[in-house]
Amino acid sequence: MKIIQNISLAGFPFVIEEDAFQNLTTYLNSLEKSLPIEDRQEVMQDIEYRMVDILCEEKSGDGSTVISQREIDIIIQKIGRPEIILEQSATENPEQYTTLKQKRSLYRDMRDVKIGGVCSGLAKYFDIPVRYIRLGLILFFVLDIFTTLAIPTSFIVVTYLILWMVLPAARYPSDFLKMEGKTPDFNNLKEKSQELVQFGRRSTKEIADFYNSNKPVLERGGSVLEQILKYGLGGFSVLTSLVFFIASFSVFRFFQGENLSEQFPLRFYLGSQQADISLIIWYLLCLIPAVIFGVIAVKLLSKKVKFKGFRYLIATLILTLIALVTFLSFNVLSISGIEIKSLKNKANYMKVKSYSIPVNPAKDSNKTIYIKTLEPQIPSSYKRIEDDIYSDNRMIVNTIEPNVSYSYDDVSTPKIKVIQKNIPGKKDFTADYPLKMEGNKIYIPTFILYHYKNRFRFPNISYEITLPEGYRVINSAPEAIEVEEKL
Repeated sequence: MKIIQNISLAGFPFVIEEDAFQNLTTYLNSLEKSLPIEDRQEVMQDIEYRMVDILCEEKSGDGSTVISQREIDIIIQKIGRPEIILEQSATENPEQYTTLKQKRSLYRDMRDVKIGGVCSGLAKYFDIPVRYIRLGLILFFVLDIFTTLAIPTSFIVVTYLILWMVLPAARYPSDFLKMEGKTPDFNNLKEKSQELVQFGRRSTKEIADFYNSNKPVLERGGSVLEQILKYGLGGFSVLTSLVFFIASFSVFRFFQGENLSEQFPLRFYLGSQQADISLIIWYLLCLIPAVIFGVIAVKLLSKKVKFKGFRYLIATLILTLIALVTFLSFNVLSISGIEIKSLKNKANYMKVKSYSIPVNPAKDSNKTIYIKTLEPQIPSSYKRIEDDIYSDNRMIVNTIEPNVSYSYDDVSTPKIKVIQKNIPGKKDFTADYPLKMEGNKIYIPTFILYHYKNRFRFPNISYEITLPEGYRVINSAPEAIEVEEKL
């Protein structure tokens, strides 16, 4: 039976046998006594990190989780005994113990960092000056601007960002030793720890000297910048709040009109009840942002007024805003009957139907096709909804400017192709556009007739005429219809 104990090395918990624990304690004490008092704490912490690395390497292929004397002997062998190191340091050149080479590891060097330390880390890994890496990147950027032979800038940027995220930052002396290809033994850890301590003290002193010499300017500049940002954002919030308040009153004005359809065809599209609900929601969609920006403006500009639960109030208003927008969107889509899945695909946004009709001109037509217009006869019961829409809330007459084109092909007789486009819906869309032909005259209707339930489908009609060689087209109504040759 063996007695085991729980220990902590560099903050990591381990279980160790009692005899191994005694030897490890003796070894750590001897290392600590061999170090100068001013460097003792930093170097011993780095040595413990190195011990953790060694233990993790040794126990990775071992099923046991308890540290034995074998692992302690390996630690002493890799780091070294202090009495041997001191004896060798006194009799031989110590440089030979700090230049032992091993395989380099790739880290980000945070001592010479400009952005993320990637370039300095690569320089250490390949043992070249970091300025060559940076100059090379700049050269690639310049070549990418003026030539097509260089590596794309986007590829370099993406590669840099990936390395920034993937590569660990060198923070401890053992990391810097691995990055430089040196053995992380006692002598090297001691030297690197002293170097990092001096670097930290020097950097801290430079920052402190800069701050003390420029303290009045920095404090005054920071205060001025803070005030500029504060009042700038406050003024912007005030203006934005006023804009939304004015917009909310504009929406409220729609409730005042006796005939809302004359001002805005909302009742025509949504129906009276749904239009009233939508107007209330639109009013709130303008009022809530006005309140949000107004509260932010008061919070920024007023020193006396203090809001309790300011964040909860803003979060509640924003969530209410999102809920209203979601409800309004689904409400309109449910009324319209439009297929949402078809709107996601831009290629199928306009559903297309087409069919061809032969044209049989008389023999004495001189191979001439006349294009004429067929104007709508709008019943008196129909009300004008918009510039081009008339309806009695059962049927809709939509006046259009049809697109007519013609082309020549290897055909025996002329023919006309009718193309109907409309937004896809849950039900098939049918429309009436009474195309009329009399001999060599084609009467193109300048209107479409369709049912009120399809008011959100917004149809459009175009015509394509195919002619044999030798025919010509004459537009008899150029002020109402445009006819163009399709090459």
